[in-house]
Amino acid sequence: MKITYILFFGLTYCYLGMSQNINTDSLLVEGLKSFKTKNYEDAVQQGRLGIKLAPYYNDFYMLLGRTFTKMNKIESAKYYFYHVIETAPEYKEAFVNAINLENSTQNYKKALLMTEKALDYYKDDRDFCQMKLKSLQLLDEVEPLINYLERLVIEYPNDDNFQKLLREQKSKFISDRIGIEHSYSMFNRKGVGPWNLTGIQYIRERKKSTFIGQINYTDRRVNGSSLRSGYQFVLESYIKSGEKGTFLANVAYSDNNVFPDWRLSYSYLHNFDSGWEIESGIRYIKPNEDKNIYAAALGIGKYIGSSWLNVTSFLFFDEGENYFSLGGTYRYYFNTKYDYIAVLAGYGSSPDQSQNITLFNEQVSLDSYRVGVAYNSLLGNKIILGLQLIANRQEYVQDKIQNQFDFFASIQYRL
Repeated sequence: MKITYILFFGLTYCYLGMSQNINTDSLLVEGLKSFKTKNYEDAVQQGRLGIKLAPYYNDFYMLLGRTFTKMNKIESAKYYFYHVIETAPEYKEAFVNAINLENSTQNYKKALLMTEKALDYYKDDRDFCQMKLKSLQLLDEVEPLINYLERLVIEYPNDDNFQKLLREQKSKFISDRIGIEHSYSMFNRKGVGPWNLTGIQYIRERKKSTFIGQINYTDRRVNGSSLRSGYQFVLESYIKSGEKGTFLANVAYSDNNVFPDWRLSYSYLHNFDSGWEIESGIRYIKPNEDKNIYAAALGIGKYIGSSWLNVTSFLFFDEGENYFSLGGTYRYYFNTKYDYIAVLAGYGSSPDQSQNITLFNEQVSLDSYRVGVAYNSLLGNKIILGLQLIANRQEYVQDKIQNQFDFFASIQYRL
């Protein structure tokens, strides 16, 4: 009799256990069907019931996490994915979904922590390596990103994508370049021109600073003969100040009557998280021994996706007289900061426009209007090519107009 009871209760227990397993499995199947047919409310009900019946059945937590993601209830979705990560880290999909959700809500540091935790469980998993790269890029932590890429390049020596990413990141602030540029100016006035301006330069770019040394030579021709020629020596620097600021300084000297004797520039540029930037600065130009021109500079710019728009104005103070100029630039970037097309426009004389600095003393008080286009490109990994065309309709003396066309080309070689 005792054996009969034991067998009865044993069979009953096994039946109930099998019945519950069948019920939870079928409930999961129904929940997945509801998810696939976008009946999310029903999927949530079935997922919650499944957890109540089988609280250690992690597939229900995954179902709820995925469903709440589709319903855009991000915090609820994270809760269920993190539960799976803590109790069953072998669920790779839980890590993937949690990391993507953190990135989508701009919690980049949390996403990075989760990728590192995932890599503790999935050593050198290619998917999580890519996700860690993405998190570092979104955080804009360049040095850790470069260090990680250098490690990946060693581990995956045949992966061209890692090599390319490493080159691109290093190019953001590590670069030594030599270059040559030439500007050819033509005029519609009979006998005037062409004028040539050639410069050679060395550029040392690092994360916190950039220094440029340049020597310019110009030859202004009239009726086929050289009228004036001479050299100019230029030093320029860009120095980072904290995370958001940059100081710009420029000193140019010449001992001939073509270029100004001195040209000094100073600006402070501040970037905001919203993509806006402002510039404020001063300019000083000494065209000759007897003249001094001062200017205040004010600029504003905005990054919009892959585009950059900038407007800069100058107010000149010239021996009791005041003059005004305005310039605007629109750039659209492609792959790197060296790859872009641009449209330029302006009114008046700009002290930052190298092509016409030799005429600045004569033109600062006269009207002029200019439009132009520019193209810049990184060719391979070593050569940077720049092209520019500017049309300038200007007074050369009071009430007399000429058209000037400037063709500009530059090439730089990365050492």
